[in-house]
Amino acid sequence: MNPVLLALLAAAVAAAAAAGTWLLARRIARGRGEGSAAGPALAAGYVAGHLVVAGPPRIPPAEAWQWLLPLAVAGALLGAAGDRLSRRDPWWRWGLFPAVVLAALGVTLQERTALALGGYGLGFVLLREVLGGAARIAGPRPFLAALAGTSAATAGSLVISGWMLLGQAAGGLAAAAGAAFLLAGRFPAAAGSAVPVAALLLGFLCLDGVLYAELPRAAALLLAAAPLGAWAPVPGREARPLRAAAVRVALVALLAGAAVAVAVVASPPMDY
Repeated sequence: MNPVLLALLAAAVAAAAAAGTWLLARRIARGRGEGSAAGPALAAGYVAGHLVVAGPPRIPPAEAWQWLLPLAVAGALLGAAGDRLSRRDPWWRWGLFPAVVLAALGVTLQERTALALGGYGLGFVLLREVLGGAARIAGPRPFLAALAGTSAATAGSLVISGWMLLGQAAGGLAAAAGAAFLLAGRFPAAAGSAVPVAALLLGFLCLDGVLYAELPRAAALLLAAAPLGAWAPVPGREARPLRAAAVRVALVALLAGAAVAVAVVASPPMDY
């Protein structure tokens, strides 16, 4: 299939899967507050899009990028655990998430030195904190909009850097976040459960692009830093929340766009 048509199909399937999962999670959580639909929706959307572009999963995965599928599921489980444990048992945040990251790095990295594991593991923890802060400060809908934009920029950067399949998969993540953003306006839900999913997927998409494609490290760092735009203090945000959200999302888009620009400048020749 034409790569562009395949990417569009994956995005459509991912958005539909995310929307269906969001509504189902809301229905299950009825009577118990807003619920935590964002994490399951994001994971389901990514999984659906991944299956469209990559086909049935290989068990066990043979290449680093193939671990993205189980990592999406692991992120959803971490998000669900976090909703139940974070207020009473903060150990899950500082123990369980890093443990999952280190286990994933152990099976995906070719160079498994203590320095590599520790450095990349710290990077994932920082990314989770950046995303978590964005969700808390900006609120669910602006956070999901920022996540959709960052994921779309990740997709574009990966394609430009020579890895079409990974870019198509990242496009599915962007579509899932976009669908969640639209549904959050009509069917509100907390966004905290999406943080572990987003941290694992965005982190490993960028890491795979750096290690196994030609994604510049500077572009990967800008993509990881893009959600910091949602942290920006906006004067009068209580009186004009829509303006504050627009400013924060625009700052995220600026950083994500800079990452794409770096990837374009450093892109490999396309004459093959």
